Amino acid sequence: MTGALGAVIGIGQALKASTPFTWRHAIGQALCAGGLGVSAGAVFIVFPDMDPRAYMGAATCFATLGANVLSSLVIKHTSK
Repeated sequence: MTGALGAVIGIGQALKASTPFTWRHAIGQALCAGGLGVSAGAVFIVFPDMDPRAYMGAATCFATLGANVLSSLVIKHTSK
């Protein structure tokens, strides 16, 4: 479910981009955002009793932020 939600967000981001639309870019964006949505499952490791609505919120947040923002946050907080 979270992967599909992330994929929809990725396609939306590809459609609103200022660059010319290509199916290759849209599919790549959907796969990347879908993977980030699925990776929100790591939140359950920290908060195992999390409400499913909060879990979906975390998945959409991860998918919207994208790989660049999330990786820079991880690098920033782990390099202390």
